[in-house]
Parts: sequence; structure tokens; C-alpha cells
Amino acid sequence: MSGPYGYDQQPPHGNTPGGGWPQQQPGQAYPQQGAGGYPYGYSPGGPRRGNNVLALISMILGLVAIPGLCLCFLSVPLGIAAVVCGHIGKSQIKRDHTSGNGMALTGLITGYIMASLGIVLFVLTVVSGAVDANMYSTY
Repeated sequence: MSGPYGYDQQPPHGNTPGGGWPQQQPGQAYPQQGAGGYPYGYSPGGPRRGNNVLALISMILGLVAIPGLCLCFLSVPLGIAAVVCGHIGKSQIKRDHTSGNGMALTGLITGYIMASLGIVLFVLTVVSGAVDANMYSTY
């Protein structure tokens, strides 16, 4: 019985003359190969899913929180929002197998750092303001 291309199944390596591949008989055409490519816009792993929106929002909020540190402690709410969106985005990425893990990670890192710096700066401002107010009191 012959295989799908007109020759017997391949014997183990080394049992045929020429090193293991079946030899072409005179007058016999080579087996037809498939097209080999994929249609435009199609990848072998299935259709590609886009970026996670919450990961993108997390990254944007985290990066906007950096200059927000100088703008009336705006980095605290922006950083917290970046952290929340980043954690939700990472869980959606795991569940839906979408891309955007790096963006979510960027939002998480910048969000945590900017929220922490904003809180520290706020505490230092309040403490230094309280000390200055007591220094000039008349009692």
C-alpha cells in the first residue's frame, strides 16, 4: 500500500539508499507541496486580538501622573486610577489572551510610584506647613 503521494511510507533513517528519504522513480513527479503561506491578515495562531483597553488607559494615566506630581498633588488620584486599571487590565489579558501586558505593567509601576510620591509629598507639605505655623504663633 502506498502513502498519500504515491510512495510507501518513509522507512526509518538510514534504510534507504541516499540517507533515509524515499528515492524518486524515473518519470515520477515530485509530491505536490501546499501553498505554505497564510491569507493576508491571518496568523497561524488564529485571529490576532487587539490591545487591552484598560492596559492602555492604565499606561496613559500612569505617565500623565508624572507631571501631575507638580500640579496640586494630581499624581495621587491619577496614580490610584492607573493602578486599578492596570490590575483589572492584567486580569483581562490573562482571561482573554489579548496583548497589552507591557502597557499594564507600565501603568502599574508608574501608578504605584507616583501615588506613593504624591502621598509622601502631601504629608511633607502638611508637616512643614504645621511646623511653620507654630513657629510664628504668639503663644
